[in-house]
Amino acid sequence: MAVSRTRTTDGGISYAEHEGSPTYQISQGKLTPTRIFNIAWDDIDDFIVELFPSAQQVGDDYTIGTPLTFPSRDWLVPQSASVAPFDPQNPSWDATVGMNSYPDGGALVTVQFGQDTTNTSNDGSDNDQKLITHDVSIGGEMLMLPQNQLKWWVDGGDDIQVQEEDVRPGKIIPTLEHTITMHNVVAIPWTAIAAKIGSVNINVFTLGDFSADEGTLLYLGVNGNHDINLSGSQAWTISHRFSQRKVAGEAEGAAAIGWNHYFRPSTGKWQRIVVNDAADNIFPQVTFAELFQPEPAA
Repeated sequence: MAVSRTRTTDGGISYAEHEGSPTYQISQGKLTPTRIFNIAWDDIDDFIVELFPSAQQVGDDYTIGTPLTFPSRDWLVPQSASVAPFDPQNPSWDATVGMNSYPDGGALVTVQFGQDTTNTSNDGSDNDQKLITHDVSIGGEMLMLPQNQLKWWVDGGDDIQVQEEDVRPGKIIPTLEHTITMHNVVAIPWTAIAAKIGSVNINVFTLGDFSADEGTLLYLGVNGNHDINLSGSQAWTISHRFSQRKVAGEAEGAAAIGWNHYFRPSTGKWQRIVVNDAADNIFPQVTFAELFQPEPAA
């Protein structure tokens, strides 16, 4: 059954409002309306992103899109959504994804609206809407030094070679451990996450008033949680983990001593180590902007 969709969202998605929509539930002065949208089956992912926009990087700034609000009541935003076929008796097998699709009737998306109180300031405004949370903690690593390049200092005499049985000298390399949490994420950038784990920043990384010099920020991966309830699927909260290593000292050919530099006792300097004739870094250098953008639609 073909459906005529004559209305368009701000994001450009065509839709029709289903019969019996909207409905209103009122309890203790709380208004919880529900709308039912009919959209094209292929528009489901883009429509969900429009309902629950996540924070993303635009240049050096981070912003969040405006969700589809309830008409004439802009303070009511989507709280949950569920998706079902409009005409479940007429599926079309999609061999590409390995499940049914419904290109003729499309999808019915039931959206429950409510007041967003989770990310607002005390005065009820959205000026303090939580986009990204940045937590920092102290870390460190112990770097063991080879004894054959070290000597005991002797005041007024010849220095003495350090022997293995004397001591195992080491140097503590402090790090800063960064957890950058993104709230209300719908389209998680799984492709970028998988590609960038174990890499360092190729350019200066900036987040608000924080910056990390080239090669000093190592991407460790992501933690996340996602709650699904009977009324639909809620957005993710994901936490990107980074370790910042900027060593104080002198380096060969580098302004900042980062993850690709190692201490060379014979020279007393930090130096980059390469893994082959192509001078590849041990930690690949990449851009991190894609980690803060939605996963591109397939």
